Amino acid sequence: MKFRHTFDPKDIGLQEYHYNEVARKCGIHVPDFKLMNGRYFATRRFDIANGGERIHTATTGGLLCLSPSNPVLDYSNLLALTGYLTQNSHDVEDMFRRMVFNYLTDNKDDHCKNFSFYIDQNQTGHYAWHLAPAYDLTLWTEGYNGEHATSVNGTGNPTLSDMIAVGKKNKITEKRCREIFDEVMTACGDILFHHIQP
Repeated sequence: MKFRHTFDPKDIGLQEYHYNEVARKCGIHVPDFKLMNGRYFATRRFDIANGGERIHTATTGGLLCLSPSNPVLDYSNLLALTGYLTQNSHDVEDMFRRMVFNYLTDNKDDHCKNFSFYIDQNQTGHYAWHLAPAYDLTLWTEGYNGEHATSVNGTGNPTLSDMIAVGKKNKITEKRCREIFDEVMTACGDILFHHIQP
């Protein structure tokens, strides 16, 4: 359960709950969540198994030795890391979808500790990395000097062409990039804060 920080708006719990509702409609994988007492946002821990065992999880910051206080990450690198670790094109598309969502909804809190990966053992005994569910999705307009923590194709004010360039660098076709962008933009509804230029 998350409680309000002193600098958070009074309705932060309701706000984060709504962002997670919309993210799910956008096709983004989020953990189960609910609103407690009409004001507190609660979410299921994805790093703890049903039996209580800890699941080995690492943030992007931990994997790349990056700090949120020095925001140098670009979504090009984030998608590349996702593909390298997971070897799963669906996970790469999911990260692309999160990029689009974060920029359209003004979630500038997209720093290196807010993207994680976990590892588990499959039925054959082999270990594999997976993209962890999305978390810390909410309106955060201040960002880092007014910018997103993670840039898109080297810019904090990306166009759709920048987003497509990031996708194509990571083996997502332009057609698929446009499809994902349109799906997310359509599903954002009342939290659509930005219209990305072509």
